[in-house]
Amino acid sequence: MDVGELVRYGVPTIAVETFTERGIIELTRVQERAIGIGVLEGKNVLVMAPTSTGKTLVGEVAALKHIVTRSGAVFLTSHKALAYEKFITFRESYSQPGDKFFCHTALATGDQMTIEAAEESVPLLVATYEKWYHMLLERPERLKTRSLIVVDELQLLGNEHRGGKLEALLTWVKSKAPKTQIAGLSATFPEPEALAGWLDSEIVQVNKRPVPLKEQVFSNKGLFQLDRDNAP
Repeated sequence: MDVGELVRYGVPTIAVETFTERGIIELTRVQERAIGIGVLEGKNVLVMAPTSTGKTLVGEVAALKHIVTRSGAVFLTSHKALAYEKFITFRESYSQPGDKFFCHTALATGDQMTIEAAEESVPLLVATYEKWYHMLLERPERLKTRSLIVVDELQLLGNEHRGGKLEALLTWVKSKAPKTQIAGLSATFPEPEALAGWLDSEIVQVNKRPVPLKEQVFSNKGLFQLDRDNAP
């Protein structure tokens, strides 16, 4: 699918122009499947795919759709550095003064919180799991201003240290705002069907990456290359 076709799903034209500038001309298989299964039509989706398959862009496109047509989105990441990286991506791509489309973006992590993060009307909030969890504890009504929750690295639900809080966060969303769309992104998960059932979501699963992952090891005996995708 050509990225230009995203416009007919309600994605703003500036997004297509930005993707083209980033060298994204056609959607990957996982992106096509996610769109075909209804991620841009409000359906909960669990996207499971290896690194470099383009699953993060699924969350980005869904967030842009909600910013334009509904009440905004929260993009949750596992680490502060990832949150800052995604915050910069949205700021540089969609928040330039003078643009016809202006996506006001806020950041909230344990170390940094922009002024806009306190505003319930800000279209997009990028935050770490724990920071947004505590923001909701302080003001539960924040949940009503977000029609989409994108959860990156969803496999951390199984982490003994952080999984409990992430599970509590998603349980809160499901019980207090059941109409909120959830888009979960994960590299892998042991029982995806059970997770999809709990989230009431469709599964988009791709096992093969479009770009081969190869590892090189240099030693005094020479250079050795491992093909991780075809390793025994």
